[in-house]
Amino acid sequence: MVAAATVGVVSLPLVARLLPGEGTPVGVRTLLARIAGSAGVGYSGFAESHSTLAVPTAGAGVTGIFAPLATVLAETSQLRVWWRDADDWRVDRIKATGESGLRETGGALWQWEYETGSLRRSTLRPTVRAPRPDDLVPPGLARRLLGEARADEVSAIPGRRVAGERTDGLRLRVTDRRSTLDHVDVWALPASGLPVRVDVHARGAAGSGGPVLSTSFLDLTVARPPAGTIAFTPPDGVATQEDDVDIVSVIDRFSGAVPPARLAGLPRRTDLDLGAVGVYGRGLTLVVAIPMRPRVADRVVPVVRAAPGAVEDESGIAAGIGPLRLQLSPPTGHGSRWLLAGTLSPSALRAAARDLPPARAATRPAR
Repeated sequence: MVAAATVGVVSLPLVARLLPGEGTPVGVRTLLARIAGSAGVGYSGFAESHSTLAVPTAGAGVTGIFAPLATVLAETSQLRVWWRDADDWRVDRIKATGESGLRETGGALWQWEYETGSLRRSTLRPTVRAPRPDDLVPPGLARRLLGEARADEVSAIPGRRVAGERTDGLRLRVTDRRSTLDHVDVWALPASGLPVRVDVHARGAAGSGGPVLSTSFLDLTVARPPAGTIAFTPPDGVATQEDDVDIVSVIDRFSGAVPPARLAGLPRRTDLDLGAVGVYGRGLTLVVAIPMRPRVADRVVPVVRAAPGAVEDESGIAAGIGPLRLQLSPPTGHGSRWLLAGTLSPSALRAAARDLPPARAATRPAR
């Protein structure tokens, strides 16, 4: 009897976390609006993400344009998060070999790697950039995925317990058949709209085994953390690299290439402050066109060729990482190429490749 009672007491908190959420859910439009406005909600917690995407992890190209993608979309990522507001936060990624961290404060973003002792500081805010670990934190990811959703594309789904909190759920259904994504499920705290779990589902075989990407809080405190909790002091003796930015934003600022006005029937986004890189589409039907000079292209080609299911034909080299599709255009006479990356189907991406101009240097001045 004592043993049974003990097991029951110990199990109660776990059972409570697994039970469905209780209470009356708020309306879909209300919850969508609260999610959009939740960046001002302070919190701290521990989150974990799981990915089934087979991102290349070896080869010369992985050390360049694919390195951030491989880091962010590792099978499992564990994140400690402190969020005071959009200009004051910290995210630490926990790894078996150490930690890496990001700290936004005073108009600068600090990035450090404990293993290598490297420290970078940037005051730049590029419109396009490679992925970072903080992109997997549920609130930010949910706001980006739902940012262009129309009310008629979103429906309610049952709530669930996440990190011990009752939540309401939303499903964003992708209606554009050119997209490789099927739907996104988001669970958020009904009162504040703070998203606490995101599941991304692909179409077809890629999505048959559950979400291709899932990120959720395992522990959460909804309160603005004290400033001293997330303070970061650069270690003594470590040289700081100033305004170091990733390769995608460098290409966007300094390449002379000019992206076309349309790709595969999708207009180029004119609401974004972009240079050589083009972004096309809306919501979860998107493709990015990145011009690459021969030195960069030569490093990326073997990585795409080695990806599972890679196909090479007159349209270039195509490969898929789950719902993320890649297409390298054929080289020009001097070896430059375009890299297309996005959530377009293989046929739509091939059509986009045919719309690309040669990736040669142009006279457009650097931004």
